[in-house]
Amino acid sequence: ASVEANVGLGLRLRGRPAKEIRAAVGQWLDRLGIAHLAGRGARTLSGGEAQRVSLARAFAVGPEVLVLDEPFAALDPPTREDLLGLLHRLLPAAGCSTLWVTHDREEALRVGDRVAVMMEGRLQQVGPPEAVFAQPASELVARFVGIESILAGRVMADRDGLLVVGVDGVTVEAPGHARVGDKVLVCLRPEDIVIRLPEAVGADSSRNRLPGTVEEATRLGALYRVHLRCGPHLVSLITKESFEALALAPGRPVVASFKATAAHVIPR
Repeated sequence: ASVEANVGLGLRLRGRPAKEIRAAVGQWLDRLGIAHLAGRGARTLSGGEAQRVSLARAFAVGPEVLVLDEPFAALDPPTREDLLGLLHRLLPAAGCSTLWVTHDREEALRVGDRVAVMMEGRLQQVGPPEAVFAQPASELVARFVGIESILAGRVMADRDGLLVVGVDGVTVEAPGHARVGDKVLVCLRPEDIVIRLPEAVGADSSRNRLPGTVEEATRLGALYRVHLRCGPHLVSLITKESFEALALAPGRPVVASFKATAAHVIPR
């Protein structure tokens, strides 16, 4: 069957008039950038082209609810990136509610209006992406959404909602609601931890400044994941330019800093 026939399959099964089918198929072939493939055999398509055809077929019937289960799992990174951007633009225009199932945090952040985290057979947390990723409800959710520094400590003081938490011989300040003496977890995203050399800390206005040393670093394309020992173990994500400018290496003395508002406190 041709791409055009494939996209119109759902409408034909619903007994829609030929004129309506042609209009809907043409519209979604155009929107998904595959109008030039209309006469091609569906079996001759690349993975990315085939996925666009599948999406056009789904959208063409005008669904009230669309379920996308790991839609880009089998695609190469450039194709996945193109389709992710395209769907981000198309979904609001499609006018349907979409349930997008994914293990990819980036997809959830970029596409979702609301995110639901399901783990161990239970719905662990539901909310706007920014809230779920920055304020996880539990340690389980925190690890799932990419928080790599989870510090176990005890509340030492409460200064009108600004908690002072003792963690591995140092203190951390973070907003939260807990009683003095409560055991808590302090969660920090890697991109919120800034690394400076000891001689440069004067320019830092962050409430939390922890001296320590570099343990190891791993390159991730244009970024580096840097493991630090500052009393507690911290993980920071910095650019390649910053990594090279700081001349970071195992054993290098540094200061890890982060704003109080970057830390999220969870009871334990």
